[in-house]
Amino acid sequence: MTLLLIIALSLFSINVLAEEDIVSTAECEKIRAAAIEPVDSASIERFNQSASIEARQRCIVHILTQPATRIEFTLFKQWVQMIIAMDLPNQQSILDSVLDSYVVNDKQALEHRYVEELLIFGANPAAKNSAGTHVLGEAFWATYVGGGTCETIRLIIGELSSEDLTIPYPNRPSGYPEQNIGATPLMSMANLGLYCPAETLLVAERAAEIDRQDKNGNTALHHFYFDMMGKAFLSGYQIELIEILRKRGASFEIPNDDDVTANQLRLKLKQNLKLCEEFCDLL
Repeated sequence: MTLLLIIALSLFSINVLAEEDIVSTAECEKIRAAAIEPVDSASIERFNQSASIEARQRCIVHILTQPATRIEFTLFKQWVQMIIAMDLPNQQSILDSVLDSYVVNDKQALEHRYVEELLIFGANPAAKNSAGTHVLGEAFWATYVGGGTCETIRLIIGELSSEDLTIPYPNRPSGYPEQNIGATPLMSMANLGLYCPAETLLVAERAAEIDRQDKNGNTALHHFYFDMMGKAFLSGYQIELIEILRKRGASFEIPNDDDVTANQLRLKLKQNLKLCEEFCDLL
């Protein structure tokens, strides 16, 4: 009888906790809606006065890590500061997750000050996100889909070391043709640099280990030449990018797994006079 009573009480406790979690999540969603401009200050104040410390902590983490949420900037800063003050064991991963969310969010990326604040507060732009990609590549990708800014990209580059720019990542931003090849941020610039060429050149100037190879044996030069061969036309920044790597001593003679070198790709590209046009002599 005693055992049955203990089991019954345990099941009751679990049900109560589950119900509280559901209610808390619903309340958090209301607060999230109140935090979007224009801010419903009265609702947020009532929440601050009535909710327990644990509930506020849970809600703030929930709200900030949700995609497509445009929190008012002053409130955003306050809540990030509260996360830091909580001193949670997973604080770093939370900050990194928020950074990744704000970089790839079309609406939020237009406000690079959000990203700037997260970097100031200690978010790590070199961390792999849950998809195994890097924040810099996601920021470049956001410029393709209409929400990213070059200023956001420059802020991230400024916080990355030369070694960070040649870390191989398991995957690349969604929509990228090749995945799971161990490409570095420098390699990813081959496809992602169109709308922010100055920032792409900055990556080429700063990246360490410029001859690092991916899982297919391709170097950054391979990636750049493959990309140019697939274009309808060439841009001046692509030529400048190749020149930067050439001056930095990048090798054109490293074979990939198909025994093809960057120099062979270069010569093949030069034969396509219609594609390279005035840039043929500069390749």
